[in-house]
Amino acid sequence: MLLEVVTALAQAGRAALEAVRPGGPCEVSVSQLDQGQLWFPSLAVLRISDHHLKFVHVGADGELREHLLSVADTDGRLAGAQILAEDVLTHLTEALPSRLARSRVEHLALAPVSLGTRGVRSFGVRCRANHGQLFLLADLPSVAETERERGSDTLRAMADSCLTAGWTGVEGLPDTAACGLVDFLRRSESDVHLVFPLADGNKAEKAAVLVDVVDDPEGTRLDFAVPVDTAMRGHLAAGDLLRGRIGVEDRSIDFEMVCRGLGIHTLASGLQLAGLSTGLPRDIRVVQSRRSFRISITDHVDVEIAVADPGPGMLMARLVDLSFSGTCLVYMRSSHEPALTSGDPVHCRMYLPEHGEPVEIPGVVRHAIRSLDESARPRIEVGIEFDKRGIREASGRIRQFVLNQQRSQLARRVQVVRVSDW
Repeated sequence: MLLEVVTALAQAGRAALEAVRPGGPCEVSVSQLDQGQLWFPSLAVLRISDHHLKFVHVGADGELREHLLSVADTDGRLAGAQILAEDVLTHLTEALPSRLARSRVEHLALAPVSLGTRGVRSFGVRCRANHGQLFLLADLPSVAETERERGSDTLRAMADSCLTAGWTGVEGLPDTAACGLVDFLRRSESDVHLVFPLADGNKAEKAAVLVDVVDDPEGTRLDFAVPVDTAMRGHLAAGDLLRGRIGVEDRSIDFEMVCRGLGIHTLASGLQLAGLSTGLPRDIRVVQSRRSFRISITDHVDVEIAVADPGPGMLMARLVDLSFSGTCLVYMRSSHEPALTSGDPVHCRMYLPEHGEPVEIPGVVRHAIRSLDESARPRIEVGIEFDKRGIREASGRIRQFVLNQQRSQLARRVQVVRVSDW
């Protein structure tokens, strides 16, 4: 799905730009963007209602914008931009015909806007011709993300078919299970969170997607698309050890890979993506994400996350689920908030309903995943494991809150009838 959408965007951008002024070459390049903010020279936003590719931002450089303004007619100065945006949408619809029937052009304007990129399958397409450049920016869907949104059991069934039998009940998998794990990564398009060393002794984490599996004389090579920055170019080299992590329901699969170097991957469509290559996974471990039964929180409960290391910082998050051993929180990302990575020590202050003082619990970040909310705004989902000593002090209040939530949810599900109704 992911590579199909990348190809469709590139083809739609090329066709729309060539139609502006036929003749002459049109070059197309694709890049994966890291998490952050960027100024985008916006023309319009394409809203896609019947596909998991929800939004596509359309932009243009100054030269193309001037040309579009020159073709203004009785419909106004934005007529050229409207025609170009609709042309991109038409070609995109043709590439994915059965799923984009309710798409439309929104927010038509010729003005720069600040856009946030979540760093997980955020792709940009640049189409360059003699009369200017056209830009497309989108967060692309994957099979894994699509199935999670549907609430289906497809991912679990896929994992069961690819991995060793009974994989959920063991702490580690043999190295012979590596090919099955790679098959799961390829079929599910799961986000692989790669942790690699930096020159200053710290570690960085990037979200990558497996785009190709190649057999070469050195053994099976995995090609990952990943945003490559100066820190990676200046330090990451062949032979370095990387840790990878993916999530499957309530399990986390961690593994080690040997880096084979940075490079440019050529896709079957001819498009090229920057990334890195590795060998097969090894030292594969299966970790239960939460030891205790978790309860989903339907009420709005605020939680302050104090970042203990590195440096001071405070995040305001919302409680998603809670158990006696950990919690899941979400917070909206903004540029001034400190980033959280796996292993960071934190201090949580939960403002539980019907409790006067907040519940104070220390913990450790086990995962931090970038995603979008229902309005396509960037957010961070954080999984925190409570410190055992801290949970002892707060266990009574948490236990009572969890039990009250269970009773409340059970009461809503169970229909109470009178004896006379029988």
